[in-house]
Formats: sequence, structure tokens, C-alpha cells
Amino acid sequence: MGSPEKIDPIYNWAIQIGSMLRNRGTDKSTIANILSQFQSLSDPREAALLTMMYIRRQIGRGEINKYAGSNLIQILNKLYNDYYNDAEKLRTNILKFLVLMKWAYESELRREIKDFNEFIEYIAKER
Repeated sequence: MGSPEKIDPIYNWAIQIGSMLRNRGTDKSTIANILSQFQSLSDPREAALLTMMYIRRQIGRGEINKYAGSNLIQILNKLYNDYYNDAEKLRTNILKFLVLMKWAYESELRREIKDFNEFIEYIAKER
């Protein structure tokens, strides 16, 4: 097994946030809507801002746990700042993160997982 630093951080963040949202009561339609919000605009910079605002709205409505939602926004904001000057990399990385987060959520993990290596260990124990 590779060391954690060899894994793209997006995988770690996606597993962490996806499992957190799953185990803190977020509905699957809310997860799908987050992805849809990002894909609704052609400019990835504007789409990222819209998505962060949508997540904050859903926190306010009680649809997303405040802690999980705040962590999700922080990661999106980091990606936004890291790739702001390259729109295509911004789109690619945010979309990658959101899709992986959705898949982690859909994996029905029964507890919160901190990173991809722990995810692999969790799967191995399920056998």
C-alpha cells in the first residue's frame, strides 16, 4: 500500500467529507444537488461560488450538518483559491472532488473515515 502522501489529497478529502455527510444525516438528494449546482454554470469560478453559497444555504435550512458543511466549504474554497487562475483545472478538480465525495457518500460507510488509506482498511475489514 502506498503512503498517504502519494495519494492525491482530493481522494482523502472526498472520503472524509462523503463519509461525514453520510453519517451526519445528509439526504442523498442534497448530495446530488450540490453536484448539480456546480455543473449549472459554464464559468467554474462562478459555479464554485454558487456551490459554496448553496451549501451554506442548506446548512441554514438544516439539510447539511454545520460541521460537515463547513468542512465541505473549506475544501471547495481551497480548490477555488488554488486553481483560480486556471479555469479548466479549477473545473476538473472541483468536479473530481464532488464526484468522488458523492461516491464515498453512496458507499454507505457506517462511520466517518479520515482518508483514503483508512477507507481501504475499512473495505478490507468488511470481507
